[in-house]
Amino acid sequence: MKIAILTLVFNNYGTRLQSYALCKVLKRLGGENASIRVVNMDTPWGSGARKSFVERFRKLAASFKGYGVHGFKHVADLFRWAYEYRRINREKHDGLCQLRDESFGLINRKIPYTGHFTVDEVRKGCLDAYDVLLVGSDQVWNAAKVPNQEIFLLDFAKKQKRLTYAASFGMTAIPDGMFELYRKGINRFESLLLREKEGLEMCKALGRNDAKVVLDPTLLLGYDDYREIMDDGESPMIEGKYILLYSLNKSYRIYDEVYGMCKRTGCKMVVLKRSFCPPSMERYEGAVELFAVSPGGFLRLIKNAEYVITNSYHALLFSINFNVSFYVYLDNADQENSRLLTILNMCGLDGRVYWETEALPKGVDKIDYGSVNVFLEDQRRKSIEELKKAIYND
Repeated sequence: MKIAILTLVFNNYGTRLQSYALCKVLKRLGGENASIRVVNMDTPWGSGARKSFVERFRKLAASFKGYGVHGFKHVADLFRWAYEYRRINREKHDGLCQLRDESFGLINRKIPYTGHFTVDEVRKGCLDAYDVLLVGSDQVWNAAKVPNQEIFLLDFAKKQKRLTYAASFGMTAIPDGMFELYRKGINRFESLLLREKEGLEMCKALGRNDAKVVLDPTLLLGYDDYREIMDDGESPMIEGKYILLYSLNKSYRIYDEVYGMCKRTGCKMVVLKRSFCPPSMERYEGAVELFAVSPGGFLRLIKNAEYVITNSYHALLFSINFNVSFYVYLDNADQENSRLLTILNMCGLDGRVYWETEALPKGVDKIDYGSVNVFLEDQRRKSIEELKKAIYND
């Protein structure tokens, strides 16, 4: 059995780790006879469908709807963030960027990538030799951020089995003018295994009532499965107790809230950034700022943290998987919140959610993971069974 996985390929913790996990699970299901490859194709993140004026207006309206009386401050913060971001990036950061790219080298060697293919090469048949085309995980169907949606909807496929695993739309509505593209595309698949409940509703609107929700690939593996990349020798070691902050949002408040929590608990503030962005850490006395961290280092930072404060989907997943206490701090107007809220609801951890219009709790408490672990183990088994059934017709 030859399986080609069509997913996103770039140096991002969630992107790399979900590919690593899915390949490991597929290899276990297929044994030595299984040939697994992740298709390394042109998919520049962030250059999907251009937003129309109407869509930009809707986003602005969503900010005021989500933030209410705080809407003007939120929009002002976004402009302030954009200004500071440009100022910070006037400086060259080539050295640190190179170090970060190099830090991904170990896990990149552990993922069976194909050679680099262009969209034209995919259309001309470079994947014809594969028996199964498996789309997912990650936000492969997010037209606002990912170009070449026709490819991820397999319009080029011939006789191969067409499946998904934990595919995500990463949005709450189909962009204007793209409904028919998605309707035709979704109906090409023999099986639809999705990552969020909202995806089920979108598939129903597109004519498919048979989609199912499964776990993200990263949750199909346990802590021991990640040890080989956590022990890569390049992971940062932080002395003493610390709170890890990993934020993907354009938010100042999350930094202020975490700093306050660190003061109350006596923990060190450790900030992991994925880009050179505001705010400056100089305003947070004693804070440690990290950038060039490997995926294994990312996992180790989570595993050893006293608490994790995040709005990152995969930082949340690994906090749950490694039984680390956390709080999720969300942008009131972010369409991508659904993926975090889905897994929190499934695990009965809704109480760990806070919003930008709220303050983090004054007192902090640990999570009792007993029932969560039982639930996860059951869902892990069911998700793997669904994947196996889809591929091997079991």
